Amino acid sequence: MTRYMKFIVMATVVLFIHSCNERAKYVKSQKIEIEYWGEVEEGDWIEVDGLRLYHITNDTSGGCEPDYEYNYLALNSDPDAEQFYLPSTKYKVCLIDDTWTDKKLTSGDLAFNLISALNEFAEQDEISLQLPYKNTSSIYYTTMGKLHLERTDGKAIKVSTSENYKGTVRIMQPSDAEE
Repeated sequence: MTRYMKFIVMATVVLFIHSCNERAKYVKSQKIEIEYWGEVEEGDWIEVDGLRLYHITNDTSGGCEPDYEYNYLALNSDPDAEQFYLPSTKYKVCLIDDTWTDKKLTSGDLAFNLISALNEFAEQDEISLQLPYKNTSSIYYTTMGKLHLERTDGKAIKVSTSENYKGTVRIMQPSDAEE
């Protein structure tokens, strides 16, 4: 093989490998699958139909309140806010002795938080009495971190994520089996 041919083959292989690692700018379809598979870090984000949700850890500077649970609605209670939040995989929990401890969310927790937040934010905006999104995957798959997301009005969903987001977003075909 000539030197020129070796160069062409190597360049093609490098470009192919690089293109496989790039994340699409967005995915748009009637039905989307979102599957969480790793630790979602503070600062990562997912955007669904223009609503960008940033993952953060909770603020511990205001003191410790026992029985504190992560509440994305309390974090997002300002209707004029330009940013909205979801928990990252790791956050702090207040114990009875007023000390903080680390807690880790599962991929299923992340999936439940996402679908709940999308519908709760819509209810706050009083858009409709009908929830705008539904998850058609089974409880088992949702607890494993997999959502099959559809809009209840039949419109396409547009989803994008930050560059290193630990959730895969895929288009689901009508022929895909329901889980």
